[in-house]
Amino acid sequence: MRDAKIREKSFSLGFLLILSQILQFTTGCTQMTFQSKGLIPVYMTQRIDHKHFQEIKGTKEFYLWGLVGPSPIIYLDDLFYEQGLISVANVTVQEFRKPWDFWKSFLSLGFYVPKNFKVTGFGVQTTDE
Repeated sequence: MRDAKIREKSFSLGFLLILSQILQFTTGCTQMTFQSKGLIPVYMTQRIDHKHFQEIKGTKEFYLWGLVGPSPIIYLDDLFYEQGLISVANVTVQEFRKPWDFWKSFLSLGFYVPKNFKVTGFGVQTTDE
């Protein structure tokens, strides 16, 4: 009788651990937001004079399920301006997780959550004028 109660408790603790991991990966606060501050024009559509292709990859590292760490906001105009563009068009954004990053998050129980992104666009450089 006593062994049965011990087994029930260990099963419920394991079940709670699995459930918490599932909830962590489905409801985490590690959502990145991509927006513009208005530093340079950012267009989602194509523009004829925007000819320089630019691809930017980056990683944001969140801690404690996204409650601690950097701001989740990524400013597109800052990214492209740092690459020498004064205007950007046909912008695409991709968020992705590398397999090893998934395991880092899983094994740390969400205390460390890296998120990767790739932003591409066509731009006008300062030398084009």
